Amino acid sequence: MSKPKSKWKLVEHFPITEYECGACAGDRVCLKLELVIRDGHGQPTGKVYPRGDIWTVVRGAKENPRVLWLRASDDTSHTWEDSDLFWIWFEKTRKRAGKTRV
Repeated sequence: MSKPKSKWKLVEHFPITEYECGACAGDRVCLKLELVIRDGHGQPTGKVYPRGDIWTVVRGAKENPRVLWLRASDDTSHTWEDSDLFWIWFEKTRKRAGKTRV
């Protein structure tokens, strides 16, 4: 019997600096709405990011599906759909992040 394919993939290269939605690596973005983190079954994990929380757009991977990569205020990595829907949840802040961690 063969093993089922894993849906997880190791990503080691992050060459994308400009996303389809217009966000760029180094942009600081602010949550416009409270964000409740959910697990793979859609159940809340207990982690909630408040409205106004500042996140940083970071370099992305070329692998499909193409997503926008972010670093949250608690230094955790997150992905988001790379479309105009991103701007329903986030807005750009005036400052860009330092280049050392992008």
